Amino acid sequence: MQRGFKSYAEDLAVQVRKEMGIPAYGRLCAFGLANFLGVPTLGFSKLVQAAKNFGVTAKQVQALEKEVHGLCIPLGTGRAILYNDNNPSARQQSDVAHEASHILLRHPLADIVSGAVGMRSKELEDEAAHLGGTLLLPLPAALHVLQRRMSMDAAAMEYGISTEMVTYRCNVSGARQIQSRQRRA
Repeated sequence: MQRGFKSYAEDLAVQVRKEMGIPAYGRLCAFGLANFLGVPTLGFSKLVQAAKNFGVTAKQVQALEKEVHGLCIPLGTGRAILYNDNNPSARQQSDVAHEASHILLRHPLADIVSGAVGMRSKELEDEAAHLGGTLLLPLPAALHVLQRRMSMDAAAMEYGISTEMVTYRCNVSGARQIQSRQRRA
């Protein structure tokens, strides 16, 4: 990621929440975000019947579900998000937020879909992964969790994300360091 990207992601996450009418510390639903962006979402399970019409076998669909959690696809002049609806809901939130991040960051669809192993593709994926987590739990929300002395499990339930994501965001956002400094002051 380029220098300054993490700060940019924090600012963008708070700005998006503001535009959606969600407090900086409030819960953001990734599906609501996609809807706000005008991007339709579709679970893999809805594709199974259509896939059969194109000769895709159930075994191939199962292989896709094991390997892929979400992806952006072209839809007219815009995009749509496909996600693995067999995953737990917390994982679905992360997957849809990740794909919405590609859209918010205006990543070229060809670079995302191609799966090219080049540095640019890895950089785009890293950016989308970071922004996706930041959208779900930006710094103000992580501070809110820590200031309320919530358990990571309770915070995960409140925000609809995994315990691992809450822990990661509380650490990587700097919320723990900020809280520690506030307690010492």
